Amino acid sequence: MHVGRRLSYGLIAVGLVLLGVVAGVLLSRGHAAKQSAPPTTTTVARPPAPAGPLTTTPVAPGAIRIVWKGGGRAAVGLAGEPPTIWVSGGDVTLGGLSFTASYDVHAGSSTVTVSPSEPTGPVTGSVADGVMLLDGQPFFPILLWGQCPSYDPLLALGIDVFMNNPCGGIDAQVGALAGKGLSVAEAPGAAGAGVIGSYYPDEADGHGYTGVTLPAADGLRFLTLTNHFYSAAAPLPAGKAIYPGLVAKADVVGFDLYPLQVWCRRSALPDVAAAQRELVRLAAGKPTFQWIETTHMQCPFGDGALAVTPATVRAESWLALVGGAHGLGFFPIGWTGDVSGALAQMGHDIQALGPVLLAPAAPVSPEAPVEATARSYGGAFYVFAVNPTYAPVKATISAPGLDGRPLQVLGENRTVTPASGAFADDFAPLAVHLYVAPPG
Repeated sequence: MHVGRRLSYGLIAVGLVLLGVVAGVLLSRGHAAKQSAPPTTTTVARPPAPAGPLTTTPVAPGAIRIVWKGGGRAAVGLAGEPPTIWVSGGDVTLGGLSFTASYDVHAGSSTVTVSPSEPTGPVTGSVADGVMLLDGQPFFPILLWGQCPSYDPLLALGIDVFMNNPCGGIDAQVGALAGKGLSVAEAPGAAGAGVIGSYYPDEADGHGYTGVTLPAADGLRFLTLTNHFYSAAAPLPAGKAIYPGLVAKADVVGFDLYPLQVWCRRSALPDVAAAQRELVRLAAGKPTFQWIETTHMQCPFGDGALAVTPATVRAESWLALVGGAHGLGFFPIGWTGDVSGALAQMGHDIQALGPVLLAPAAPVSPEAPVEATARSYGGAFYVFAVNPTYAPVKATISAPGLDGRPLQVLGENRTVTPASGAFADDFAPLAVHLYVAPPG
């Protein structure tokens, strides 16, 4: 949506969103542990390791240092939940975590609980290998547009980056966040705790901007495009040749598709993943994200065929992640309580799996219509799969990394066992299944 419309949604829906997010907090589960991959685990020059069998230290808003003795692997999970990340080496900086969560770290018979650093002071943003970095460490952002003046209920859902403040601008937002969240400013020159950069005019391509005519931005430069770069979308009058120049001016690139509430086609849910893949290619090594629709905008719900529901929010979110998104945004505010539960679930998913999602994809072949992506990290293998249709399906998923170890289905209290590099599973309409084979 255009900036003006986003502003109007923000001003109209402030009261409603607070009711929704409170309901979401009640519905949400505890935050789950994150997982890391080659780009999200780094070895850097460090001071001497402290004494003790296991120690942990916050080092950035998305990272902790883990030092342990006795060899083997350390296992990391959100506090009170089973591990979902495994690392080895005895002295590791693990990035891609969330400062809105606490993590249990296990090594041998020792367990320590730790949280990454909150952004209580200046934070330096950068990008590398398609990943956003904060103070040099990988970070998976969950963005929201137009929220004010209260942020704590949203932080409790795992939302951690806020863009646009219709209640007083960047200074008021920084003051209200009080070092508990990150801000992206409307104009260059902003400063304060948690300010990581600025954003270009919303849907800049739709407003006729080119790489030459974009206004100034600084810090991490965020750009949101319409979906007209996508091969299945009609071109704007300026054509598709404008996009490389626009993307060249940005550090982090996102877009909005909204299959239900702009395209008015529920058959277009698979385009969420397909368009994301095209943006990843267009961005050429820069981190990408997608705005996910959360409530009514343009298309009538009617008999419910185009309704935005908890199931559509989670399915669209995971389709974007399957397509290679390294961040998610939610728009507009003003969602109802049941959608708040879905946002809480997505916060939980990303806090549990963000570092894995920032890792390079591993080969995987899902049977249509299911969409899937896979990762290998720390001796574990992961498959994330989505049914983008409104009909139940049974699908076979094949991957070289499926070596016969049972796959735990996260949040479902069941396992599936692959054979000959493949497994089959049932998918309800819009179902998401998250599989992990822990290290042997």
